[in-house]
Amino acid sequence: MPDNEPDKTGGGLGLGERLRSARKARAVSLERIAEELNLDESIVLALEEERFDELGAPVFVRGHLKAYAKLVGLPPEVVLDGYKKGEPAAPTVSPAERPVRRSVTVNPVVLGFSALVVLVGVMLTVYVMQDDDTPTSIAAEPPPVPESAAAGADSEPAEAAQAAATLERPDSVAAGPASSSDTVPGVAADPVEPVVEDSEPIAPAPRVAAETIAPQSASVESASVDPEPESAAAALPRPDVMRLSLHFKEESWVEISDANERLLFGLQRQGRRRELAGEPPFKLLIGNASGVELSVNDQPYSVPSSGVNGKV
Repeated sequence: MPDNEPDKTGGGLGLGERLRSARKARAVSLERIAEELNLDESIVLALEEERFDELGAPVFVRGHLKAYAKLVGLPPEVVLDGYKKGEPAAPTVSPAERPVRRSVTVNPVVLGFSALVVLVGVMLTVYVMQDDDTPTSIAAEPPPVPESAAAGADSEPAEAAQAAATLERPDSVAAGPASSSDTVPGVAADPVEPVVEDSEPIAPAPRVAAETIAPQSASVESASVDPEPESAAAALPRPDVMRLSLHFKEESWVEISDANERLLFGLQRQGRRRELAGEPPFKLLIGNASGVELSVNDQPYSVPSSGVNGKV
């Protein structure tokens, strides 16, 4: 073999030494090889000194060796085969051992005690939640007065004169016939919303005749009616409870009270009928007396003209 040809078989030289010998045989400097391979001189020197671990991943090392071998006239397959033989074997990865499951024996006493503790905790939680959810008592507030009723009450003195009367039980029963106004005991009206004034005036609201009538300047006019003289028509027997019937032919505001409480109050619509019962004497406030038919103990009762003051 001539001296100027590289040893293609490799002989006993190492891989890096064979590359260096081939380069020198061609009289090529290290700088020229680095320039041809577009690498740094340090990388070319590491290839010749077989410091492959400094060159990165094996794929890069094989690429550099193949290019270097072609440049100096060595068979690339021989060089790569030599590198493969000297390449460290990949570490064998042993399969991961599966953890051995160990059966754990639980003491029944401990298990029962734990369940009891959990049950007690749940019961305490439920009890506390129920105690927190108990609604607190709230004092009942009186229902708000409707705006229409409040406005009507303020405008009562100026817009309407209401019929007010206090009817008392007669002391004795007269022998002779009696007029409807003398035989009927007093009636009490529940408070009703005031009647809105129409374009046409409504007939004056009748009131039960009374010995004394409240001043007209009062916000609510009332008149107490004493029993008619004995010379008047015979009065009805004195009952413990009197029945009062009202038929509203027209819309009217009323307030009716008996001896103990208020029975009716508010604005009554046209066509409505109300049946009341209470202990006399009754007190009546009727906004539109001419539009209300009144009966006491199933007997018609007419409010005397002396109990009427003004118009609604």
